[in-house]
Amino acid sequence: MKITYIFGAGASANAVPMVRETKGYIEKTILDFLDFYGNADDLVARDLSNKTLLDSLLADLRWIRLLLNDYDTPDQLALDFYNQRPDDNKYPNQEFVKIKNLMAILILKAQFESAGKEGRYLAFWKRIMQGDKYRDFELPKNLNFINWNYDSMFYESRFLSKSDCEENSLKYEEILKPFENTLANINGTAGFLAQPGNQVRAYYEHMHLPSYYKYFPSRFPIRGDAEFNFKYELLRLHARLQQFEYSDNTGTKNGISYAFEDDGKNKEKALNFVKDSDFIVTIGYSFPEYNKEIDHAILGKFKGKRIYVQDMRSEIADKIRRFFSNTEIVKHVNEVDQFYIPYEWKPEW
Repeated sequence: MKITYIFGAGASANAVPMVRETKGYIEKTILDFLDFYGNADDLVARDLSNKTLLDSLLADLRWIRLLLNDYDTPDQLALDFYNQRPDDNKYPNQEFVKIKNLMAILILKAQFESAGKEGRYLAFWKRIMQGDKYRDFELPKNLNFINWNYDSMFYESRFLSKSDCEENSLKYEEILKPFENTLANINGTAGFLAQPGNQVRAYYEHMHLPSYYKYFPSRFPIRGDAEFNFKYELLRLHARLQQFEYSDNTGTKNGISYAFEDDGKNKEKALNFVKDSDFIVTIGYSFPEYNKEIDHAILGKFKGKRIYVQDMRSEIADKIRRFFSNTEIVKHVNEVDQFYIPYEWKPEW
């Protein structure tokens, strides 16, 4: 029997602020970076280029915070700016690019601050894979994923599952390889960036995932303080992302790719997963209005036995029930301490 998991923002709620908490987190981030520079050692504080990087990031953070007064979520803001591009221009405007870049910075910062707090992913892998299967990260062949999250918690848990955690073991291809045929990543990932020629890799060889700083702070030459190092890198990342040009594909492209930007490949993958599934488990996904088209397409393909909706709010399950004539196939799971695994499903290799 096949199962497809649909991960929403609630799956990473212990590590990354929910979308409706973004405004407050931006305000916190502005204060954090002001404090960061105010407490920098003399060597860094005297470097005017660093002050320029800081001023640029703070200006952009204040800009997006002001814009969000008129929107419920950053996704709605991004969609509005995406739709403002001229009809004869297939490339989005620079304001849209700036929104994506800032969301990447905020998500990476939040993940670093909360490293180790969201253990449900890692516990999930351990419950599904035992012994050698877990050590080698060999996924069951009857398990697929649809991921709506911008953060890299899904991948970070794969890294932390490794038994060796050697400095050179964390390669982009190694992280993604187990998921090549089992994952539809609808919104892209904040921590993964594309270089010219579409060569995709994680940001810097030593900054694939935020927790890497947390667990191996001594490997970074700037300063022994992991938090200082990470904020310093975020300033550099912000400057680097600003140089990207859609028109000629030069510079470093943000790894976030909203569902409305998708070329159809991830959507097609998700539809095929659901079509062949006996079970769906949604975890922390609210089925928002702006994703209605693709959500309806996904649910319309399901001909299986049951949909489990894991969420503290029962109204999400009620929303899905309205889509099916047989409402009994939808079951609400309100316990959220661990990701739900249906008792009647078992992994196959």
